[in-house]
Amino acid sequence: MFLKSNKLKEDNNMPINKKTIVMDIDDTICTTYNGDYVNAVPNHDMITKIKLYKDSGFQIVLFTARNMRSFDGDIEKITEHTVPVLEAWLTKYNVQYDQLMIGKPWAKEGFYVDDKAIRPREFVTSTYEELKEICENDKLNF
Repeated sequence: MFLKSNKLKEDNNMPINKKTIVMDIDDTICTTYNGDYVNAVPNHDMITKIKLYKDSGFQIVLFTARNMRSFDGDIEKITEHTVPVLEAWLTKYNVQYDQLMIGKPWAKEGFYVDDKAIRPREFVTSTYEELKEICENDKLNF
């Protein structure tokens, strides 16, 4: 897994006591057509909401599976070919973030299941308190 931080530290880890949002990129922050990542269409509502959380003191981690299928999981190729295009796009649209992580497994025919999962529409339309309630109400208790 590749990790790039806008605030590099010696150990390259984020503080564990910091409020953190881990955000997908494709079909969340932007929509891409026919693999044209340079001209991906920004989701301005999402970018605005990310900035609001960043300004409120949250760490923003972008975690993407971009090109994991295309490069058969080869992180070196993704770092060389994908990351520069992605960073340029994020800069162009002023997407606020602290860390960019690549190497998320690509779930073509599956799902990402997590007790802290929020759908993009929920993130854009809900308050922080509502999002916490969604996560709390969705937990499985054994």
